[in-house]
Amino acid sequence: MSLQPEQIAWTRNALERLFDLAFLRRHAHDACVAGRFPDGHVLQELLLGVVKQLKPPLNVPAGAPVWRVYNVLNLRYVQGLSQAETAAQLNIGPRQMRREQQRAIQAVADLLFDEIGIDEPINLDADASLGLGASEQAGEFTHLDDLLRSTLGLFESLLEQQGLHVTVATPPSLPAVRANQMVLRQLLVSAVSWLIRDVKDVTVTITAVIERGRIAVSMWKPPPEVGSPRDPAYDALSTAQQLAELLGVEIERLGDAGGVRLQFHLPTNEAQCVLMIDDNPHAIQLVQRYLQQSTDFYLIPVSNPREALRQVVAVRPDCILLDVMMPERDGWELLTLFRTHPEVASIPVIVSSVLKEDELARSLGAAAVLIKPYRAEQLLALLRSVIGQSTPVR
Repeated sequence: MSLQPEQIAWTRNALERLFDLAFLRRHAHDACVAGRFPDGHVLQELLLGVVKQLKPPLNVPAGAPVWRVYNVLNLRYVQGLSQAETAAQLNIGPRQMRREQQRAIQAVADLLFDEIGIDEPINLDADASLGLGASEQAGEFTHLDDLLRSTLGLFESLLEQQGLHVTVATPPSLPAVRANQMVLRQLLVSAVSWLIRDVKDVTVTITAVIERGRIAVSMWKPPPEVGSPRDPAYDALSTAQQLAELLGVEIERLGDAGGVRLQFHLPTNEAQCVLMIDDNPHAIQLVQRYLQQSTDFYLIPVSNPREALRQVVAVRPDCILLDVMMPERDGWELLTLFRTHPEVASIPVIVSSVLKEDELARSLGAAAVLIKPYRAEQLLALLRSVIGQSTPVR
């Protein structure tokens, strides 16, 4: 289907205001798509789903053009970086950034208008797979510390302009949060926007503590200045509340003479993460079955050894289960790489192989060796022992 220029422009505007539900409500009834979206909330879910659908499989090389499309969409529109910040992240120049951004918008428009049809209203049941349903969110884990600190980095210039100091207090090791990373990131952006609004030359605080299996996030600021100017087109608290609904959490705003507090609770994953690097799908399936015999662990498989370091840095598992005999990049090379990489060096690695090379494995920094074939009880006992003796990177 050949897209019209107005459809491309409509898609660009929708992406640029992806988390402005008031705008999306109006945009959903634009003449270009009138009658195809029930409301802005549905439009937002569909756009997020389309972006997620454009994420390539992990076995696609990192330098492939399809990754550039997804990375532009994720950084520029989902994470909310500027063009310059996105270009810097991708190590490309301004002119190429504009070309890549146009390609990314075109990709979303192609998929979006193909999905909804040019003349048909959107069918919510048929397109539910494109949204961010609860079951899909429940299977995603992310680290709050990283998201929070990277979010604060976006506000660095604003904090300086307003003379604000932010105090962040979190435990040394927070468990992974069970939430969609894209939505959680924007929830934090909106919450911090609320936090720094209408205050100057003060200290604001952000805390996170573990309460009954959840992470309680609290943001506090002194009473806003009387008569502070407001932008009626953007209500950060309202946007945060709407984003929280997508995650299935509630936001409370509490206030007294001493200040105003925003707080919400995020579900955590109590199980410990095992990242398995093995090019044999049958071996991965076997370990998956073994771990299902316990509620203590969950598995993230990596079948392409060239993607291993990127996945370990992104996931930061509690333990790595590493095969040795793999093509292109074997386990010995990866083990050496992990042990010298500052972000993952403290994550324990269990070398799993038919080769009995215990001395070599330990000399390269492996925490333990598991000889194939092994039984479920051997794997579970070794994981508990190795993880219990280590302090995983969070």
